[in-house]
Amino acid sequence: MNSPNVTIEDGMLIGAADGGTNKYLGIPFAQPPIGKLRFAPPQQPANYSGVYDASVAGAGCPGFDFGDFSTFSMSNPAEELNTMLSKAFPPPDAIDEDCLTLNVWAPSETKPGADLPVLVVRGFVSGAGSSYNGSVIVERWIELGSPLVYVNLNYRKEVKDANATNLGLRDQRMALEWVNRHIGAFGGDPTKVTIWGESSGAMSVVYQMLHNNGSHNGLFSAAFKDSGTPEFMHNFTDRQDVYDKLVKRADCSHSEDRLGCLKDLSPDALQKGLRGISFRDQDDAFQPAVDREFIQDMPRMMVLRGQIANVPFMTGNCDDDDTLLASIYANHADTDNDVAAILKSTFPNATPKNIAKVMALYPPDVTQGAPFDTGYANALSLQYKRLAAIMTDDIFHSPRRFLLRVRSRKQPVWSFPALIKPPRHATQAHQSELLSVYAPGVMTDYLIRFAAHLDPNGGPQSQSTQVYWPQYDLTDPQLLTFYDL
Repeated sequence: MNSPNVTIEDGMLIGAADGGTNKYLGIPFAQPPIGKLRFAPPQQPANYSGVYDASVAGAGCPGFDFGDFSTFSMSNPAEELNTMLSKAFPPPDAIDEDCLTLNVWAPSETKPGADLPVLVVRGFVSGAGSSYNGSVIVERWIELGSPLVYVNLNYRKEVKDANATNLGLRDQRMALEWVNRHIGAFGGDPTKVTIWGESSGAMSVVYQMLHNNGSHNGLFSAAFKDSGTPEFMHNFTDRQDVYDKLVKRADCSHSEDRLGCLKDLSPDALQKGLRGISFRDQDDAFQPAVDREFIQDMPRMMVLRGQIANVPFMTGNCDDDDTLLASIYANHADTDNDVAAILKSTFPNATPKNIAKVMALYPPDVTQGAPFDTGYANALSLQYKRLAAIMTDDIFHSPRRFLLRVRSRKQPVWSFPALIKPPRHATQAHQSELLSVYAPGVMTDYLIRFAAHLDPNGGPQSQSTQVYWPQYDLTDPQLLTFYDL
């Protein structure tokens, strides 16, 4: 049996059959960001020529060093979920800086010119495109009579430096430009691209909607984002202390060109420099930032001014979205003063009056905290569940509601809460909905119909027993709730 192949420019990609799909893996969409291109904006790849082996996934990009994350409470309510996610979405076989690649799945026998809708999936801060099997979703699309092309991609984490802002977002944009130029060779329609992301991937979706003050330049026509809506961003000059700490730990303090020194380090030496920098500092410092170029202003202000892509979108959250990250503070959340201090460090611009008002709205009653509806269970400390409830609402639910309130009268929007729990698990924690999407589950069908028809209720209704999902309307706001099935 001959392997599937696709011609791009003067090159031929040799892929592999994967069930009812053909897959093309490890396709470079930019030059390798190594050597002098480390911490530099992505560069267009050389023209494709010759034959490429596209049957094996490329390496994942280096992510955060989570060395100190494992020291947190082993009774964490999301521990079982993390184990299930690791099995469902295994880490890449290799990690390397030469990682700017993407993967494509298309229905077997699809020819150029088929003009199928396209779903482009963001990776996550600590994930890689190869961890997510696109054949599961494409085959479900075929069953529904709505065949599509699935693409996922790798991108780098951020490094705040005057010469290197928002690298990951720029990588994503270049990947979207690649899709626009080349997806037709796989049978996709470059004018029917839906971008989808979860967690940091969801925030990436919003950042792409904000780029160019909302002008998407035809790179996408719809968006699906779950468990992530940004409101606040650092300025790119903030958290210089973390960059300085990296420079010191990497033994580059002596250099007149500290950035050049970091570029010259071996990958192992660079990763060694990251070790010892706390997860909190890495998470805080190596995030997208307002640089007045890729992102012009705070997301909240840009949304209020209408500087966001006017395309249909879906948005939602897990009910207990921040229970995992809140557990970082579990051993230090026993008293009112503990909670107030944690909130002040997490939200430095909050006044004592702001913090007191929030704490009054969230009583220390364990039974009212997150994970919600679990009674006295999962109380990692006396006020952990109170803190988790505050952070879940502030970081996840509140920004989603803000986006719905401002944009629902200006563009088609659908929203959901996910109350999907893994078997025998007590919390609807961050990323739990992914187990449903890639099962595939009922959420998959709505996503497919949305990507195909720009409406989660679209397509041949005779083939569907799904519940009607009303568009979000401020005069009669309705959500579709996903429960365990």
